[in-house]
Amino acid sequence: MADRSKLTEPTIIFDTFCTSVDVDAHEEFVRLTGCDEVPVVGYDGPELRIVARMVLPRETARDLAVDLRRQLAKRER
Repeated sequence: MADRSKLTEPTIIFDTFCTSVDVDAHEEFVRLTGCDEVPVVGYDGPELRIVARMVLPRETARDLAVDLRRQLAKRER
């Protein structure tokens, strides 16, 4: 990855747990929609509830894909 700017967190950003992520690629950006499967009282099955959204420039999305592959490969060794 390219050199990054200094990373700061002026306000606390909480982690959001997602059991699935929908990827919607557009010409200039990629939208990620994170969902979590939750039980619904009175219905037979769970529902997917949107819990997070991110919009990334295509280059950032490509960098993310490369970084995910590397990090997951390290963990599998």
